[in-house]
Amino acid sequence: MKVNRRVIRNEAELKQLLDEMYQSAKAGRSFYGLTEMLANEELIITAMHNIKSNHGSKTAGLDGKTIDDYLQMDTNALVALLKSEIDNYNPRPVKRVYIPKNNIKSANIKDMRPLGIPNMIDRIIQELVRMLLEPIAEAHFYNHSYGFRPYRSAEHALARMRDVARRSKTYWVVEGDIKGYFDNINHNKLIEIMWNMGIKDKRMLAIVKKMLKAGYVENGVYHKTDKGTPQGGIISPLLANIYLTNFDWLIAREYEYHPYTKRYKERRAAYQQMKLKGHEPTYLVRYADDWVILTTSEENAKRLLKKINKYLKNCLKLDLSLEKTLITDMRIRPVTFLSYDLKFGTTKEGKKAPMLYPNMKAVNKAVKEAFDIVKKARYSPDDSWFAINIERANEVLVGLSNYFNKGISKKVLSKIDHRMFWTLFKAFESYYRYDKKTTLMKNHYVSMNMLGNRIPRHMKYTGKTFAIKVDGIWIGLTHCNITPVKYSRNFNQEMTPYTENGRRLYAKLMEKVSPLCRPAIYKTDTLFQALQTFNRKMCNFEFYMNRDYAFNRDRGKCRGCGCYLYGSNPQCHHINPFLPINEVNKVKNLATLCQNCHSMIHGNQEIKGTPKQIDKIKRFQKQYADGKIKAEKRLNQK
Repeated sequence: MKVNRRVIRNEAELKQLLDEMYQSAKAGRSFYGLTEMLANEELIITAMHNIKSNHGSKTAGLDGKTIDDYLQMDTNALVALLKSEIDNYNPRPVKRVYIPKNNIKSANIKDMRPLGIPNMIDRIIQELVRMLLEPIAEAHFYNHSYGFRPYRSAEHALARMRDVARRSKTYWVVEGDIKGYFDNINHNKLIEIMWNMGIKDKRMLAIVKKMLKAGYVENGVYHKTDKGTPQGGIISPLLANIYLTNFDWLIAREYEYHPYTKRYKERRAAYQQMKLKGHEPTYLVRYADDWVILTTSEENAKRLLKKINKYLKNCLKLDLSLEKTLITDMRIRPVTFLSYDLKFGTTKEGKKAPMLYPNMKAVNKAVKEAFDIVKKARYSPDDSWFAINIERANEVLVGLSNYFNKGISKKVLSKIDHRMFWTLFKAFESYYRYDKKTTLMKNHYVSMNMLGNRIPRHMKYTGKTFAIKVDGIWIGLTHCNITPVKYSRNFNQEMTPYTENGRRLYAKLMEKVSPLCRPAIYKTDTLFQALQTFNRKMCNFEFYMNRDYAFNRDRGKCRGCGCYLYGSNPQCHHINPFLPINEVNKVKNLATLCQNCHSMIHGNQEIKGTPKQIDKIKRFQKQYADGKIKAEKRLNQK
């Protein structure tokens, strides 16, 4: 497929191209001209959208620049810069930092995870490459790999493991752990796998290889990288999944996708014949570099482990961690996967079934951060700081309760609440220094529906918690056990961002409205501009991008009269055009309007329309006038 032959003029055409690439990859076609597409203006805009929505966009690399530095550039200048960078691409080294492993803070580097932070310009190019490679890779990936893939999560991996164990009675499990996976990926082998996937654009493969060999800087010293993918790079998760694709299919062809399955119309008939010939059920579930294989006998598990060890060592240049790679009988002891324990137990009806529990070791590690925050609260200088610490602890507790609510978890969540009760009790006791504990309980132990923080979460519950009153509002600690238990659900394999049906299924599942495509004719030269010359300076890349956010936020309707916008009608209005350049183009300061309403705001003609429309136009005029007065005051003060 010659990708560079396609002219992409808007977001809808870009989405159509990616969909076609996905279908072509499914059909086994090869791809050329990918590099030329990197300089497409619409692809660049979409990449900037994706990066801006990422919290890491505010983290600077070695050059000290963040996404805001590029958003303030002129649109044409930014596009020209990226085109020149791509034509002669030479990535800069990443900045090496260390983050705590498993939420455990340590001064020892060995107990920490290395993270590579690329320069922002390299991050943008990585996102461009990822956008073009992902639909090709997604078409080749194994159905039951769930890590770092769109629409998939750890919940789906857990559901698959439990469902397979329930249906096929596969009691024996190979628990796999690859030693230093991300740091030991062979670059040449990775490029070979990508070539076999159908990525035949040599310039694109050369760019990927340059990214891998960019090296890193630690304490001012440059280090080469001969193997591995830097954790922290945008493209690294995709490349890590590509590297293990052949491993996935190696196990899948043992049973689930055995050549026999192609000889029969129905899979059930194929599986029956395979069992007669001595092929035991074998199922792989993988999440990033964590994987489990479920089978029916210890002998087959040992055979598979031996086969995997040889394949990883000889073909992928990887080694298994002998200490963490185990063969387990789930009828005797649980299998630990993604911080959950899976073990066969007895149900209320007296039947044997796989049961999923949160792993207590993982829970204790996760909750330690919340404990540390609450313990520090006792040293707060005032009530506001104490309340802030409570909210920080709430963020941790809500996050871990949403993760650990996928199995039989009510008791575990209640244990966390019990421990948090006594930890916060001691913090309050130390902070207020009450003589009697009853006084403390009377003054600071209140019903959750009285809390002013996280109101939607607490409004239905009358259970009590510790809280502190700040400005007449109770700020209290949330409870984990009020998070409803949601058993993990199997993933619908038709859900993918690269088919219309897949996107629709995902939107339905998440109870979301599919976002509008950015309007095709929404160009700077056709937008209404105020007559003042300084307004021309506001049309930087941030404005060029955020007007699309404003259009989608307003659901493609005029904020004035409510009419649907199409053709050359959509116009973007600065609510207060007198703000500083770094604030004027924020989404909250932009409003999507039709030509008629926009003209009435800035013109001298009579305001016409319904009473509601007239009221909105007058409100916009007042905001404009107030902004002008404030700007004049600032100038006079200077």
